[in-house]
Order: sequence, then structure tokens, then C-alpha cells
Amino acid sequence: MKLDVTMVSFLKKFYHRFTDRAFIIDLMCQVAPESRNCFVLSNSEYKSLMSQKTVFFKMLEVPEDLHYEAPYSLDELKTHEPKLAACLDDIHAWRAKTGIELMHREPTLAEFIRIFRNWQCMTPAQKEESDKQEAVFQGNDNTNFFQAVFQNYYQTRPEKAVKPGDIWYAINQETNEGCFVYVDGWIDLFVLRLNFLHKDTDKRLVGETDEVPIEGMTKLPYEKDVTTTTVGRVLLNYLLAEQPFSESIFVYRNEPWNISAHHDTLAKWMVASQNPLSVSEFKRYADNFFFIGSFTELCVPAASKKSLTTDPNMKKLKQELYLKNKEKIDAGDPVAIAELESALIAADKAYLKGDSSMRFYGPLGSKPFNIARKKSYLAIGGIEEFTQHGGSYNFINCSLSDGWDPKAIPNITNETRQGSFKRGRQTALGGYGTKLLVRIFQDYAIQTEDCGSPVGIPIDFSIVPIKDFIGRYIKVAGGKWEQITTENMKTLDKKKYEMRSPQFCKSRVGLCRKCCGRRFSDLDIKHVGMILAELTSKFTLNALKAMHGTKLSLYQVDSLDNFIV
Repeated sequence: MKLDVTMVSFLKKFYHRFTDRAFIIDLMCQVAPESRNCFVLSNSEYKSLMSQKTVFFKMLEVPEDLHYEAPYSLDELKTHEPKLAACLDDIHAWRAKTGIELMHREPTLAEFIRIFRNWQCMTPAQKEESDKQEAVFQGNDNTNFFQAVFQNYYQTRPEKAVKPGDIWYAINQETNEGCFVYVDGWIDLFVLRLNFLHKDTDKRLVGETDEVPIEGMTKLPYEKDVTTTTVGRVLLNYLLAEQPFSESIFVYRNEPWNISAHHDTLAKWMVASQNPLSVSEFKRYADNFFFIGSFTELCVPAASKKSLTTDPNMKKLKQELYLKNKEKIDAGDPVAIAELESALIAADKAYLKGDSSMRFYGPLGSKPFNIARKKSYLAIGGIEEFTQHGGSYNFINCSLSDGWDPKAIPNITNETRQGSFKRGRQTALGGYGTKLLVRIFQDYAIQTEDCGSPVGIPIDFSIVPIKDFIGRYIKVAGGKWEQITTENMKTLDKKKYEMRSPQFCKSRVGLCRKCCGRRFSDLDIKHVGMILAELTSKFTLNALKAMHGTKLSLYQVDSLDNFIV
């Protein structure tokens, strides 16, 4: 969404407060107006704010159309404030009994100001009686008590209770309408300038993808033809590229962030021979970096109306697919169960296609859909029986959102037990396999430059990422072996090749560098025994993964050549 002029000018003026956690909560999170600090405005003040966009909030004066609201009676306290009614102090007891307002210190400044404005609306006789009782309780009259507490308790502490840029909620006392305002500044100690910010809606004020003009939003250099950016990018650039550093070592990154690339640039500046980063600058950066990690508690990209449930037609689809293969599924046929699960997961993915939550789910791959969302919204699915040899399955039709069938609880519990068992017992297989391989290959080393092998293994870079094979040799036109580098990998990508492999190395002594790839020689790695432990680590990894849940999967094998030794 493109933000309006009011919001843009507000962000330009106060974006330097992006290091303030409370500011970000108020700005970017869906917090109900009732839970925010509130100013109670008269009808005339509220209308002035709607039409003129500004109102001077004078705490020592009161508009004529602001009316008095008597404190809760004893019976009303029991209904609205049961905890307070259960242990009533003298001040609240007097207010409840007489119906007359009385100043006292409150946990929040908003309520303290509301009580004082309410006191100002009383009749002269009520004020006189209230002042007499205030002298008994507080040793002062109401006005002087308010001024002393406001100035000495709320506003002279290191973290002031109200400062420019603070977002509050303004309520029309007469109609109960509301809008968001921000404190533009102080006229004097007891007069605030409030600026209109946003009408009362169920949306947060600003989303991380909302568009704003880039001019005035950053002090970092940016490309001349760039005109717009997003609030989320302003936030990241300010915290991780602008605020921590005394000089601009970064340019404005107006794209989805690659934090690894950002850290690479940072690392180069840390060891630069001229003007390297200071320790204090890096500490500021580290503080901001970990501060961003707490945003997931406040602003969750995976949370959307769609992601909190699934396709409303999912139950109907599940029933149709189940009845189609009921006999096989009930008999525990893993193929039939896997086909049903895969169809449901595909429908769930289609339902979320284009949704904002896919910015989170997308990079995580299949795990959120295969395990978390499947069990939460689709079905617990196929569960392997917890037996000595395994291989037998049960299908649990209900999901967590449906509520569990009591008859299914033993199977669900057994899956948890099986995951714990594999984590504790079967990880030993990985350790055993590692010891075995290391003993066999402990003296195996890369000792020659090129064995001259004319063959390799087939590889398809449209299936596997080419960046994982930098330094390896592939056969190109003319039968020449060419090394994959960062410079040429884009031209080689998405094609099929034959790649040199230790599997076909003809070296009489150990292995050669060309079959193994340049990475070993670049890193001066000669002995390869420990590298082979990556194979056995997969056994350990699979046993550990079982702790987090499982999904039956199908694989189509078109040729057995790769499985024949």
C-alpha cells in the first residue's frame, strides 16, 4: 500500500526513532487501540483534529463540552475492576462512595491525565470537597498535586513519559469515536501539540511492505533513478547500514535483503587497512542486529488471515480422496496414504499462493507444509507403527484444528515416542558409520595433480545448484575439462554436463586434484577421510529429524542404473 502524505511526513521526521522498541510496536504492530495510551478529547477538540489535523492539548484547561464522568460505584467496581474491588484502598473507596473525582498517582500517564481532566469538569462545590479530601490523603490540593507529580514523576525521569513522535490514541468522549495521533512537540510543560495520524481501523498503522518515497527517508547514498522504497527496507537500512556507523560504508539496499552479502561487506571494512570500523561501531551494529531478531515477536510475516487456517473446502476434498482409496488407506498402504497427503498439501499450497505469508513459508521449503501445516490443518496423516522393524502404517484422518479422536491418541503418542527413541538410539548408527569410514580411509589422500581420467558422472544444473560445485571440472564442447568458477557459473548454469569425480579417478596413489576439484587444493586439504563422514552424518540427521515429525513421500524411479553396484 502507498502511504498517504501525513504518514510519510511523520516517518521522515521520526524515522531516527527506529532504534526505539516501543516506537516500532506502536507503529508497525497490530495493537488494539484500547491497549494504547489514550487522550480523552471533547467533541470540539476531536472535530478540530479531524478537520485541521492538529489540536493543542492543554492539560491545565478544559473545554466547555467535556463532561464529567463519575468514578465507578462500589457495585460497578465489582463488575468492571474485580481485583481492585477485592482490595480497595482508601482513595478508591472514597471516590466510589462519594462519586467525586480525586487525584492520585496511576501506573499509566494516560489514566493520570484522564483523571485530572475529569476532575476539571466537576462543579465548584465538588472541587472544593475534593480538595479538602486531597489535603488529607496527599497533603495538597488536586491541581498542585497533578502539576508536581506530572513534572517530577512522569517528565523528569531519564525516559520521559511523553516525547515527540509518540503515538497515542485519541477518543471522542461524546461519540466514542477514535483516531491515532502523534505528539508533534511541547508548547510548554502542560501543553501538547497533537497531530492527526490515522483513522481508527483494524489495521496496523504501517506494514513493512508499505511504499514510501525514498527521498528524506535515509542519509545513505542511493541510485538516482530510485524513487520509492518500503518501510521495512527503511528500517533495515537505518539499523544495519546507517545508524551504527560514523561514515557511510554502505549504499541504500532497496531490495529484499541478503544478510550474508551485507556481512561480507562489513567483514571487509573491519579488516580494511585505512579507516577500519571501530569496536564501538561494531558493537552498535551487533546490538541493532540482535534487536531486529526480536521483531518476530511483534511483527510476524507468517501471520495472515489465510495462514491461520486453510482452504475452507479442505475437509470436503479430504473426504473425497479418502473414500476413493478407503480400503487401501485403512489397510495402511503407504502409497495410498502418501498420495492422499500430497494432494492435500498441494491444495494447501495453492490456497496460500500469492499470500503475504509465503514471504516466510517460501524460503523454508517443504517442511512447514509437510509437517507443521499438515498436522495443524489437514490431517495427522500416515504414522509408522513403533515396532522393532517398522514398515507398518496407520492413517490418522483428524488434524489438530479438528480436534483429536481419542482412539487416535495411542498412535499419535507412539510417533512422539518413536522420534525420541530414534534421537537417542539410532543416532548411534551415524557414530558407528563415521568410525568405520575414518578407519578405512584415514590414509587416503589427494596426492597427484591429474590422473587423466576421460570420464565423469552426469550432472544437471537445472536440478542441483551450480554454486555448490564451484571448483569442480566439467566437460565442455571439444571434450575439454573446464573448471566452474564464480565468473563463468552463470553461463554454465541450467545445463547438463559430465563432471570429473573421485568415483572414476585413475590415480595409482590416492586421488588426483582434478577429480576432487580445486577447493581441496585451494584449502590445502590432502586427507579426505573426515570428509566422507558427511555420508554417515545423514544417518544421524535423519534420526534427529524424526523428533520433529514425519511425512510419507513417494519417489519415482525410472532407472535402476544408479542403484546397481
